[in-house]
Amino acid sequence: ETLFLVHVIAIGWLSLLMAGALLQFVPVLVARPLCGERFALPALLLIVAGLLALLLAFADLSGGGRLVGVALPSGALLLAAGFSALVGIVAATLWRARPLPLPARFVAGGLAALAATTVLGGCFALTLAGVTSDGAMAGLVVSGVPLHAILGLGGWLSFTAIGVSYRLLPMFMLSPEKEK
Repeated sequence: ETLFLVHVIAIGWLSLLMAGALLQFVPVLVARPLCGERFALPALLLIVAGLLALLLAFADLSGGGRLVGVALPSGALLLAAGFSALVGIVAATLWRARPLPLPARFVAGGLAALAATTVLGGCFALTLAGVTSDGAMAGLVVSGVPLHAILGLGGWLSFTAIGVSYRLLPMFMLSPEKEK
C-alpha cells in the first residue's frame, strides 16, 4: 500500500505536473522553441499507462501477487519509455540553446536525476517481478531505495522546480530579473 501511495503522488501528481511545467517553460528559459513537441502526448500517454500498470502490480503485491510478474516489468518499461521521450524533448531543446543559463542548468541536472531514478526503478521492478535473480540486483533492491527516493525527490523534482521557478516567479511577480 505504501508503494502504491508514494508512486501515485510522486509520478501521478508531482512528476506529471513537472513534465507539463517543463514543456511550457523550457522554451521560455532558453528563448528557443521546444524540439520534438509532437512527442509530448505520446510521452504523457506512456507515463500514465506505465503508472497504471505499476499501481496494478503494487495493489496485486498486497493481495497475492498473481499479476506482478507481468504488470511490474510492463509498468517499468512504459514509464521508462515515457520519461525517455520527455527527457529527449527537453534535452534536445537545452542542447540547441548552449551555453545554458543558470536555470536551465538546474533543469539539466533534474533530467539526469530523472534518468537515474528511472533506471533504478526499472532494476527494482525486474528484480521484484522475478525476471532476474542476479545477486547484485537483489542487493540494489535492499539498499537502493533511499537513493531512488533521493534522486527522484531531491534531484528530479527539486532541481527541476528550482530551474523553472527561477524564471517563473519574476514573470508572475512582474519584477525585473537581475543578471545574477
